[in-house]
Amino acid sequence: MEPTSALRRIAYLLEADGAETYRVRAFRKAAAAVAATDPERLAELATTGRLRDLDGVGDVTAQVVAEALAGDVPSYLAMIGRISASSAPITHSSTSASFIPAIASNRYGSPFCNETVPTNSTRNVRSAFSSR
Repeated sequence: MEPTSALRRIAYLLEADGAETYRVRAFRKAAAAVAATDPERLAELATTGRLRDLDGVGDVTAQVVAEALAGDVPSYLAMIGRISASSAPITHSSTSASFIPAIASNRYGSPFCNETVPTNSTRNVRSAFSSR
């Protein structure tokens, strides 16, 4: 896994879970710093344990980068992925192949809730939107 992708994925998952904004920003800033760094220099910094020399890279983000460069799924990403998956509400049946978000509207036409509608065919998509 690419270090930049891992950092961005962590930022996305944290944001989706409603984490503190500073935490999300820290991972995005680290991703930008890593993306702007030459791959050879990044590998050298990881080998010498000096990833924190990059502006915006701290202890946790340095560990994520080092693990990603080693070819592993970063442990922080694995942990956040498990938490994110376990805290997500189950809104579908296990037999549905795909899902799309649908917005339900009250009688005045303003959205008041989000729900997930299973879509196995075009007919289901049309009926999901036309019945509201």
